[in-house]
Amino acid sequence: RVYVVVRGGGDTIWWGYYSGGSFSGWRLLPGATPDRPATAVDENCNLYIAVRGMDNAIYWGVLRPDGTFTGWQRVPTGSTPSAPAAAYANGKLYIAVRGFDNAVWITSPSAGGWVGVGGVVYDPVALAANGTVLTVVARGTDSGIYTRDYTTALAPVGGWQRLPGATPTAPSATYLAGRLIIAVRGMDDGIYLWDGQWTRLPGATKNPPAVT
Repeated sequence: RVYVVVRGGGDTIWWGYYSGGSFSGWRLLPGATPDRPATAVDENCNLYIAVRGMDNAIYWGVLRPDGTFTGWQRVPTGSTPSAPAAAYANGKLYIAVRGFDNAVWITSPSAGGWVGVGGVVYDPVALAANGTVLTVVARGTDSGIYTRDYTTALAPVGGWQRLPGATPTAPSATYLAGRLIIAVRGMDDGIYLWDGQWTRLPGATKNPPAVT
C-alpha cells in the first residue's frame, strides 16, 4: 500500500491508500490543521501522522493497517508556526519543528522534552531516519540547504553542514539504502534531487517537492 494524507478544504484531514492498481477513496480523520500533515511508518506498517493544530500545538496519532485510528495525542509542550516533520527510528516517533523563535527543535513524544537543534529558519524543516541516526534538513536564512545529524537519544553528531546549492522553499528528505536523499525546488524553479550530488529532474515547480 501507498498511503496519502492531505489537508483538505476547511482545514480537514483526509487519508487514503493506493494498492493493486486502485485507490481506496478518501476517508476523513478527526481534527483540523492549517498545514500539510507529516507521516512516518514503523516496521509493522503503522502509519504515524503528525500535524500542527489550529492552536499551533503539535498533535500525533497512529493509523493502523486495518484502518483504525488511535485518535490525536498532544505533544505536552511546544508549538509551531509551520508544518512539523516526522520520522520513525529505533522504536520511537520523532518530530522536528520550527519554533516561534525560528529555531529548530526536535523531540520524541514517548520520551518527552524538546532539544534545540540551533540555527534560524523561516520554513518547515525535514526529518529523515537511518538506523539510529536522525538527520534534520533545513533551508537557512540565506536560502542555503543545511543538514545536522542527531542520535536517537537526541545527542548531536557534529554541527550544521551546508550542501552546495540553494532553494527558495522548504526541503524534503528521506534515506535510501543508507544514503540521504533530498528533494528541493531550485532557485530557477527546477526540481533537484540530492544523492551525493544534485541531479535536475524534468519539469519545474513553484512549490516544495516531496520525497519518501
